[in-house]
Amino acid sequence: MPTIPGWFVFDGTGNPLPPDKVIWNIAEFGIFVILIVFGIYFLRLYIKARKENPVQAPFNLGYTIFFFTQSLNQVFFIPSAFSPELNTYLGWEIHLYILDNDIYPLNMQIGYMFLLFDISFLCILLPFEKYIKNSKRYPISVMLLLGIAMSAAITILGNIHLDAGTSGDAAFFAVVGIVHPIGAIIILAAFLIAVIGALVLYFRLSAQTSGALRKKSAATAIGLLVWMLSVIVGNAMRTQFSEWGIVYGDLIGPALFYVGTFLLAYGFKR
Repeated sequence: MPTIPGWFVFDGTGNPLPPDKVIWNIAEFGIFVILIVFGIYFLRLYIKARKENPVQAPFNLGYTIFFFTQSLNQVFFIPSAFSPELNTYLGWEIHLYILDNDIYPLNMQIGYMFLLFDISFLCILLPFEKYIKNSKRYPISVMLLLGIAMSAAITILGNIHLDAGTSGDAAFFAVVGIVHPIGAIIILAAFLIAVIGALVLYFRLSAQTSGALRKKSAATAIGLLVWMLSVIVGNAMRTQFSEWGIVYGDLIGPALFYVGTFLLAYGFKR
């Protein structure tokens, strides 16, 4: 008879978790499963569209990569479900040493989050700019590529251990003008441009069209908005809910993620 994995109900020391934490763990793992299911679903649509609808095929491929990339991001978000070693690795801090002798710590998990987020959004915005907006220069996609390059450089260099005799944390020397401040600005700008750009593009498409396309474009834009709100709520505001006396407030983030993900899947299916 199958049993619930230990990480669902016990902490790292073997003590039982409170009910809200158990529900939160199950909800987070459920998000991973849903992302995989939608990834497989749009992969099937892509394989079918290659022969029947070549114009739609690049969009389905982009949606497939979007969901699979976010499922990988979810693996990094709940590493205890997969490997204690992964949990330790993602807890490393990348130490950015700048010429002014200031040290800027960056959690490895955050580095991967920015990288995977930008990759997933590039996959859905590039086909939009190319086939719907008919853009010649793809400004949002180019900005995302710059953010991906910077994020990849940081995560790759962050795996180089210059001083393994200290704490085992990853560290590297960053050249001024590449990581700080220009690199950091590019990474954050790409993140914000991806969110704002996607909202503007899909809301504008909704306003300029009618019928099913209008509804699905609006659903995509609202889904992205709810989806990003869930990321903010689930990370930055979890502790605030308990202080405000909201029972099971830390489940608001996962609940919003479910709503946003289903809206995205509905909007993506043309």
